[in-house]
Amino acid sequence: MQLLSLVYSSTAVRDVDDAMLKEILNTAREKNSQSNITGMLLYRDGTFLQALEGEPDAVDALYARIARDSRHTNITVIHRGQIYARSFTQWAMGFNTISDEDLKRLPGYSNILGSAEDFAGLVARPGQASVLLEAFKDQSYF
Repeated sequence: MQLLSLVYSSTAVRDVDDAMLKEILNTAREKNSQSNITGMLLYRDGTFLQALEGEPDAVDALYARIARDSRHTNITVIHRGQIYARSFTQWAMGFNTISDEDLKRLPGYSNILGSAEDFAGLVARPGQASVLLEAFKDQSYF
């Protein structure tokens, strides 16, 4: 079976509290389970970084819905490509927030996710986005 990985970033249009994050995650996990999509969502100070993986048609359809969601803007595809195995098999949608302390533990990431402009660098270096998502996959919560 062919699999697709899509990683994108976006900026929330308003403050996001824990209740809103839980709502986003509960909806994502339910719909992703139905579509056999796995992935990971990272959040920091109004900025999202998300990986989606699954069958190409399912991932593309989900991304099209995400891109129309009015709760965020500056939606930027960082990477889209074929994969041979899933990275986030245990998560219909894993989740974590990123703190300054987390970034200090990851060499080369001290300025990542500080603002929407920081994602411009990730578009040029999509492997860095994947490393960041992988670093948090075993620490998902909510």
